[in-house]
Amino acid sequence: MLAVALRQEALELTQEERVQLALLQAKIRIQREEADKLRGTPGDEALLQLIELRQELSSLLKQAVQTALVRRKQCGAASPPDRDHPAGLLARLTTLCLRSPAG
Repeated sequence: MLAVALRQEALELTQEERVQLALLQAKIRIQREEADKLRGTPGDEALLQLIELRQELSSLLKQAVQTALVRRKQCGAASPPDRDHPAGLLARLTTLCLRSPAG
């Protein structure tokens, strides 16, 4: 997850998007702790809220990557992004956000 965090820093986000990213990351940390502590129905509800937050994070990052792709195409870049480029990160990040309840 550290590598994902470092790649997020490489994305070109507006100030508003950076604030939204920071808020989502903080909410996810808090909600993950709640989901880990709670059991039964409250735990299930906390886990659903965590999933929703991660989907929102995924959506924000997807939008940023799509914007980067558009800019790249406008600059005439013809080759596909490598796996360390933010655009190459999209599929892996989406999978991580939606698959891993602990991260």
